[in-house]
Amino acid sequence: MKTGCRPLLALCLMLAGCGSSAPADRTVTSPSKTVRAADKAITDVAATDTFLAITADLPENGNDTVDQVAEIASEIGQSIKSGAKDVGSKVAKISIFYRVPEKDRLGNDEHTKLLTLYYDVPDLKRANYKGLSAYGILDLSTSTEIRPAMADKSVVPFCGSYREQVPLFCGRTDEQMQLPN
Repeated sequence: MKTGCRPLLALCLMLAGCGSSAPADRTVTSPSKTVRAADKAITDVAATDTFLAITADLPENGNDTVDQVAEIASEIGQSIKSGAKDVGSKVAKISIFYRVPEKDRLGNDEHTKLLTLYYDVPDLKRANYKGLSAYGILDLSTSTEIRPAMADKSVVPFCGSYREQVPLFCGRTDEQMQLPN
């Protein structure tokens, strides 16, 4: 290999994230103007005066599912912090309902619940997203609901690897799955 190509190869490997076991910290350079536009996985946003319910359909339930959950939550939080137009001034809490594809008993494709994260809007507005780790947004959630049958493929392995980084999130999911901490 020519000597002049080595810096270019190193740059390409760095940009591709080769050799990294954890995802890079995520930041949205320009937060969306609405929560619905924060991520292409968001399929529904329903609002009352004080509550915002968001549904996100993930493409699969597997190794990188929790990465996607964290990324979507961070994008939503940054959108809210930047004054998303579809979040009323009185909205105090949000839920993000994550669904994954699954076959029903008849073999038909459907989306089914994986987990729901609940957040206080003031926390999302005050969060320093550049200072949070890639998974720090998960620990900002105030409550978690999980469907244990679906979590075995994604959340359980994730918490096995990243429990120290997100102890609150993993503790809540362990409790619901009735696993020892």
